[in-house]
Amino acid sequence: MRKHKYPKAELFGEYGNELWEKIKDLPRGYCHCDLYDGNMQKDKNGKIYLVDFDTSCYGFPVYDIALFCNRTNYFKFDYKGYERTRIRFEKFLTGYQRYNAISDKEISSLYIMLGIYHFQLCAQGIELDGYHDDTEDNGYMSNTLIFWERQYDWLLRWKEQCIEMNSW
Repeated sequence: MRKHKYPKAELFGEYGNELWEKIKDLPRGYCHCDLYDGNMQKDKNGKIYLVDFDTSCYGFPVYDIALFCNRTNYFKFDYKGYERTRIRFEKFLTGYQRYNAISDKEISSLYIMLGIYHFQLCAQGIELDGYHDDTEDNGYMSNTLIFWERQYDWLLRWKEQCIEMNSW
């Protein structure tokens, strides 16, 4: 964003640094990094398989839990997404904790991880699709800038809601 002189790049950076400070000391280990319903496939016998390991790495395993439980709308902020995510997370934890330990710090980081998810997809989008700024040519805001504006708005509203719900 800085490279492309996005006017809110510094604000994005400050927000990202704030998120990083909240999660930097969490336990690390294997992380699929794209664990959502679309990357889980069920065979004819009901066995579930994970697919799409191109972003897997050594990271924060709780990130996978956050993505699996995520019920927000990535492209448009929906206030109800928090509650849908909370319900799925509580249901998930009931079964997960029977087999795996998860710390209170990890549990409380779930909503922070969803903010990080937005940063990851913004960065990934730039890497995969490039930066398209036709603002100067047509006088209108480019698709990339519109996307970043919407993501920044989503992040601000998410933080506001998380603070309201005491999960920030």
